Amino acid sequence: MRPIQNFIYVLLFLPLQAIGSSSLVIELPTPDPVLVIINFESYTASSRLVVPQLTAGNYAVTIMRRIGAQGRMQIMLDEQINLVDNLESVYRVEQNRLRLIQTRPQPFGQQPPVCHTGNHHQGVNATGVFPAHQTYAMTNEQIDRFVKELNRQTFDDKKVQYASTYLNDAWLTSDQIQRIVKQLTFDNNKLELAMTLYDRAIDPANYYTVESAFSFRSTGQKLQEYIRNHR
Repeated sequence: MRPIQNFIYVLLFLPLQAIGSSSLVIELPTPDPVLVIINFESYTASSRLVVPQLTAGNYAVTIMRRIGAQGRMQIMLDEQINLVDNLESVYRVEQNRLRLIQTRPQPFGQQPPVCHTGNHHQGVNATGVFPAHQTYAMTNEQIDRFVKELNRQTFDDKKVQYASTYLNDAWLTSDQIQRIVKQLTFDNNKLELAMTLYDRAIDPANYYTVESAFSFRSTGQKLQEYIRNHR
């Protein structure tokens, strides 16, 4: 018997009245493939959708699921959400409703819409982005500013927390990650941050360059083991 394939369609329409700039994150409830349509642009994801550089205001959101071998469409929810000016709004699908779980400052290096597949090194392509769209890393100027702010944090644990928070939705090159990791003092903290930022690398094939930030070869071997298990 042909297995049932489930798809979720998220339809977002631009608001009639715009009031500013914001961004949207939707945490999706299924590991199955997701097709997202925003103003006739299509993206794919299976766990989370990040849409930066939106106009603040009210959005109509419809989520539909394709069920059965014939692909019949089923509406899961249809409601309005509001995006706040200069903030990132994080919504989660819970019990067929969109629930606002957090609003936070815009993260560093936000770029065109990115669709996550859970592990972005698998799925649609090497960056986890639908082939019709390109993922852009932070600019070197943005990295310069970020490193300056990072070094205002006194201790390694604070730096790890700071970087993990503000780079959560950014994309970086492996060389940029190596530079950030190098700002820490101790290898155990460097390793923690390198593992955290692995999913943010747009060029995971070059992640070996991050090892040059470590003081000990054994730390690099631990990172290699993490990457092998993470794929």
